[in-house]
Amino acid sequence: MRDYLVTCGLTSSTTRAGGLPASPDAVVATLAYGGTPPVLAMGSQNVVERVMMVQVLVRGDVNGYATAAALAETIFGYIVNALNVTVNSHFYDKIIASSEPLQLIPDNEARPLFSLNVEMWRRGL
Repeated sequence: MRDYLVTCGLTSSTTRAGGLPASPDAVVATLAYGGTPPVLAMGSQNVVERVMMVQVLVRGDVNGYATAAALAETIFGYIVNALNVTVNSHFYDKIIASSEPLQLIPDNEARPLFSLNVEMWRRGL
């Protein structure tokens, strides 16, 4: 997901895979978490689709609520319904937002924080 967001135009130096770092303040992080069970072919154990789940966290500068909210909306536009996407040689049938941007409580440094949840559908194993 991180690489997909960079190809969409996010800055690679402030877009991270994994958790949120202590700095910089304004950063986007992607966190993979348990997906849904695979979609199996009718009457068999053959995997037709895998659905990976990713949380995208957008953190802004202190007093940077408007900028962070706008970035979360921009990212939502990238993932609301992306079809036939290749990321790192993996082909995804679709990348879809499973939530609107959600404002979370500010972190311990009073930096605004938003979350988006994403489904990444990939054919086969």
